[in-house]
Amino acid sequence: MKRIVFSLLLLSSVPALFAQKAAKWDKDKITKLYFTDKKYAEAKEYLDQVLANPKEQNNKDVLTWKAAVEAQLATDSATK
Repeated sequence: MKRIVFSLLLLSSVPALFAQKAAKWDKDKITKLYFTDKKYAEAKEYLDQVLANPKEQNNKDVLTWKAAVEAQLATDSATK
């Protein structure tokens, strides 16, 4: 019985170990995505991941970059 309980406990904890972590703010990464690679959709996804982190939700740099990326996506004809 102990083996069954332990096995079920172990199996139920595995998905929690692989849960997606909120990204940390990396100014170099967003600069590369935005200016060098011009991958605005990926930049938006990265910023959304960063903003999922409660510590980064009031970061003014992140919010400024988010506004810039959103504006670029709105004016880019390829993303419409």
